[in-house]
Amino acid sequence: MRDRSTERVARGMQCIRTMPLRYLALVLMLGACGDRDDNCAADGCPMVSVCGGQSQSPELCGSDEFCDYVSLDCGQADGASECRPEPQGCTDEYAPVCGCDGEVYTNLCAAQSSGVDVGATADCEAPSGTFACGYLFCDRETAYCRIELSDVVGTPDAYSCLVLPDACGDSPGCDCLTDELCSTCDEASGGGLTVTCPGG
Repeated sequence: MRDRSTERVARGMQCIRTMPLRYLALVLMLGACGDRDDNCAADGCPMVSVCGGQSQSPELCGSDEFCDYVSLDCGQADGASECRPEPQGCTDEYAPVCGCDGEVYTNLCAAQSSGVDVGATADCEAPSGTFACGYLFCDRETAYCRIELSDVVGTPDAYSCLVLPDACGDSPGCDCLTDELCSTCDEASGGGLTVTCPGG
C-alpha cells in the first residue's frame, strides 16, 4: 500500500509526462504539489494560473493579478509564466522601470501593482537624465549599468544600477571602471556606461 507522498509523486510524474513542453520548465521551477493535496488538481498537476507565451495571454490573470514573465521577455518567447497577486503598499521610491506596456513606472512595485510586469525587451522612452539597463533606468551622472549574462536555461540575465566610483569624477568613462570590469564596457552615444559580465 502506497503512502500519500508516494501517490503525490506518481501523480506529479503523470502531470509532467502529459503537459505541454512549454509549461514543463515553469512546473519544475515551482515544484510539484508540495505537502498539501489541495495544491494539486485531480490529475496531480500543480494548480498554477499560466499566462504569457505565444498561446497564452496576460488577460488570463485575475483582476488583482499580473502576469509574471519569468524570462523578462514580456511573453515574446513561447514560454509559460505565472499569474501572481498584485503587490500592495508600494513606496514612493524613484527607481524607474520599463513596463511591458511600454510605459515607465516609478518603481517595480508600482508597475506590478498596476497589473503590468517589467521586461528587458520592452520599448520605453528613457526618462530625462537616464539610460536603459535592461528593464531598469540608470542615472547617467551617478550610476553605471551592470549586466550579468545568464548561462542557465530559463534564468534571465540580471540587471543592476551601481554607483559610479569616485575615480569617475564629473566625466565618467570606461577608463574609470577599470577595477569594476569583469568583461566589457560600453559607452552609449548619449551618455551612460554599461558593464557586461559573462555567466559561469
